[in-house]
Amino acid sequence: MSKSKLLIIGAKPDTAGIGGVSIHVERLIYWLKNSSHQFDFCDYKKESLWKVVRLISSHQVIHIHPSNPVFRLFLVCVSKVLRKRVIFTIHGDLGRFGRFKNLLDKWAVKWCDIPIAINEGSYKKALEYNSKSTLISAYLPPFSDGFLPSQIIEKINEVRLNNKVIVATNASVCSYTVDGKEIYGIDFLIKYFKTHLDYYLFISDPSGQYTDKYKKDSLDNVVFIKGNHSFYALMKHSDMVIRATATDGDSLSVKEGLSLGIKVIATNSVSRPDGVVLFKYNDPDSLDVALRTPSQLDKFDQHDSLKKLIVLYNKL
Repeated sequence: MSKSKLLIIGAKPDTAGIGGVSIHVERLIYWLKNSSHQFDFCDYKKESLWKVVRLISSHQVIHIHPSNPVFRLFLVCVSKVLRKRVIFTIHGDLGRFGRFKNLLDKWAVKWCDIPIAINEGSYKKALEYNSKSTLISAYLPPFSDGFLPSQIIEKINEVRLNNKVIVATNASVCSYTVDGKEIYGIDFLIKYFKTHLDYYLFISDPSGQYTDKYKKDSLDNVVFIKGNHSFYALMKHSDMVIRATATDGDSLSVKEGLSLGIKVIATNSVSRPDGVVLFKYNDPDSLDVALRTPSQLDKFDQHDSLKKLIVLYNKL
């Protein structure tokens, strides 16, 4: 049995898919190992439910990352019944679901020892349920540039020679909020940029769902990148990144764009870091203004979140 007191429950990108939560977990594991901090990791996508419970029973501090409200409340309850100290990271915007799932999240926040919110709006809500709530960004720096297909790099170089502004955006899947809003705003961006030919929009679409959706459309200045690749690598080749989401948590791509020193434009649907140029969701006039607004980039400690988490682990 491991001598580690800390158990992290989550899933890596190879089993959880391609969303920001799994990327956060992968980076957390890497940087904790790099800092020689002892911990064990439970990939709940690979292990049986019984194995997950057994692992909880053999550790003292449990850090929960799954995004499913039912499952994460279950993990909080099991951990508390087994008299464990529980940290629960609220990935996404607290209160973004319907009434039932929001109620489950409320109880998960109330019953855990320390809820971690990843944006200011969620933090304020979490404090209403649990006075020990804390605010720690989900951003952890990448540990490599990642892979970008050679044909995409060639296309970017071709576009740059034609003096186009290279814009990067991403969507893990094609999905919608409970009230029917397209979460990643890709449809809006395509409609907008196909009439703004001074720009060239590169869409990171690892699931391929948007690629399939638009395969019959003629789009002169839009490129989809599906399958295995790194959005971080794409941003390194871009002039700006746009996060056009209807809702959000603490977007990794926003922080990555800031860390790279490129212009970052994002919706004002949630609180954003200093240095981000804001616009209204699905509002072309607002995006017009944002594109013309110069950015004032904010420098920040890329390892700040890791330092805060380690302090929290040691405290518990």
